[in-house]
Amino acid sequence: MQGAVFRSLHVQSRSLPSCDVSVRTEAGTSRIPTRPVDRLCGGPFSTGWLPLMAATPAISVVIPTHRSVTNTLRAIHSVAAQEFVEAEIIVVVDGMSQMAASLRRELRGTSVRVLNQTDAMGAAAARNRGVKEATSSLVSFLDSDDVWLPTMANTQLQLMSASSPNVVGASTGYWLEGSRSTELRPGRSKDNLLRELTRGCALAPGSTLCIRRSAWLDIGGEDPRFTRLEDWDLLLRLALAGSELAHSSQPLARISRSARGPGSAQVEQSCQLLLKNHLGSVRAKSPWLGHALRAACLYEIGLAHLRNREVLRAVLPVMASAMCDPLPRAAAAMRVLKRVRMRHGK
Repeated sequence: MQGAVFRSLHVQSRSLPSCDVSVRTEAGTSRIPTRPVDRLCGGPFSTGWLPLMAATPAISVVIPTHRSVTNTLRAIHSVAAQEFVEAEIIVVVDGMSQMAASLRRELRGTSVRVLNQTDAMGAAAARNRGVKEATSSLVSFLDSDDVWLPTMANTQLQLMSASSPNVVGASTGYWLEGSRSTELRPGRSKDNLLRELTRGCALAPGSTLCIRRSAWLDIGGEDPRFTRLEDWDLLLRLALAGSELAHSSQPLARISRSARGPGSAQVEQSCQLLLKNHLGSVRAKSPWLGHALRAACLYEIGLAHLRNREVLRAVLPVMASAMCDPLPRAAAAMRVLKRVRMRHGK
């Protein structure tokens, strides 16, 4: 890694136990003292000294944000703590000028780039802006309230380097963090990305996805009309164009799940738009896949109602999902009905 220059990211923090990050150089492997990053080093979040590389990046990481400065710094730290990988970090602030100014103050003297969209255009537009500004041929994404484990970027690069030409991206397993932690290791069958995407987008949520920059630009990036599920729409377009996705089931990201989910109206509108965009093309491939895609969208609508404690409103879409695609959805429909009975004492 000739000519690599390390800069330090430092903001005020309370004193916490330190840990090390391994960095490979031409002279061998050295260890650089760092501060804990969320749970990565076994402690609560702390902002402290972390290495940031100013050499030519192996990968660009786009972090869209419009929320907490503290959460965004935590996400940045988890990228800076990646092992053996030079990463360009691009933070795109969506419509929050004061937040962008705060981040620039905190990150002064580092190689992190902070971009500001003066108009709030949504996460899809923020990611598109970040990809256009990226200098690496590979781009990864991390939401501002999520964090990576230290081997995420290295795993993504290994998956991409070992892949066939039609593989344009890579993803990994992850942890869902809420009132409890849930480990998700979505597996996948070989060379059948479209079939898996008709069952939902658990395979590659935004914070585990790495993609070739050229493929993102060729497909037109994410559709800013989507307020939710924009990553699912993007991957469906790639799959319908014949592209594939490399995957490791190893959980390498911690994805935050809030107590209340996204607005059910947003999810319903996005599902309707997704079906409008893709149902005809998917049915042309296979009528069975068309049924599966419709069932998956109905199920997402039902889940959105459940997460927002709208239990009765969840029943109809979940039952309709089970009718469209009985085998994978019937058990889920029964669980929803059980929750309705428990809630209403019937």
